[in-house]
Amino acid sequence: MKKLIFITALIALLWACNSNSDKASNKGQQQTITSKSVTEISAEIEQDATNPELYYRRANVYFEEKMLDAALADIEQSLVLRADQPLYLFMKGRILYAMNRTQDAANTYEEAIAVKPDFEEAQLKLAELYYIVKEHKKSMDLYNVILANNKTNTAALFFKGMNFKEIGDTASAIQTFQKTYEVDPNHYDAVMQLGNLYAGLKNKIALDYYVTASRLKPKSAEPPYSAGVFFQQNGDYKKAVKMYEQALKADEKYYQAYYNSAVINMEIGRYSDAIVNLNTVVRLEPGLVDAYYMRGLCYEANKNKEDAIVNYQYTLELEPKHILAQKALAALKNK
Repeated sequence: MKKLIFITALIALLWACNSNSDKASNKGQQQTITSKSVTEISAEIEQDATNPELYYRRANVYFEEKMLDAALADIEQSLVLRADQPLYLFMKGRILYAMNRTQDAANTYEEAIAVKPDFEEAQLKLAELYYIVKEHKKSMDLYNVILANNKTNTAALFFKGMNFKEIGDTASAIQTFQKTYEVDPNHYDAVMQLGNLYAGLKNKIALDYYVTASRLKPKSAEPPYSAGVFFQQNGDYKKAVKMYEQALKADEKYYQAYYNSAVINMEIGRYSDAIVNLNTVVRLEPGLVDAYYMRGLCYEANKNKEDAIVNYQYTLELEPKHILAQKALAALKNK
């Protein structure tokens, strides 16, 4: 039983992190977006084939329609006709990034900035790209350039904080997210990051930030769920369950809350309740391998050998190298 509790405690930790794959804001983006269709713009190009702006406009339409090859061909034609237009270079960078050509995108953003050194939108995109590919020094250096010109740029502040978080400088990350929140009291992502960082420090201030986040997004399940994780990690299962229930009121399909409730039920020996939780998890997220493994543990604890074996076997069908399931299945078959 101690082994079971240890294993489930480890699994619980997998859900302690709340990811935020947040993108920098593009407010004020200097693009000429047209509402005209490809057909209409193509007709204009037939009449004026040397107008780079027309190819740029059609590239935007293709980009919005996710026709990336066509968009790239058009923006390159715009640059053939006018190579010194930073907006065209910026658009080419966006297209290349969408095509997962990150190095080419970075080079193109750099070209745009070389043409227009104060091109903040290109700076933001390039700094974000550096952050995503984990070139944190380059990213922070560029965000510092942006902030030197605009101290209240919340996109730069927020992602500078994310860089600090990624390199493990928690104190600087907290300071930067607090600055972001001071500049924009409605910045939900900064508030959630503050909550998560303080939670990692086991500081109850985290709960205040989760309350604020719930105020900013009342219909989001993330803040109460995160509060539940905080309580669960600190051994207050009763409050954790209440927070998970609150998360599910906001979003009844938030399977992470069912999953963590199952972990708690396993910890306190309520295996049948945990199975009910896990049944919901696999219905909502059928590819979640550990849910089947945990359900196998629960069936085994309830002396239901047959269903335990079925769940361990299915775990291994989904993930053949699942070591814990391999060991559990072998041990159960030898009983």
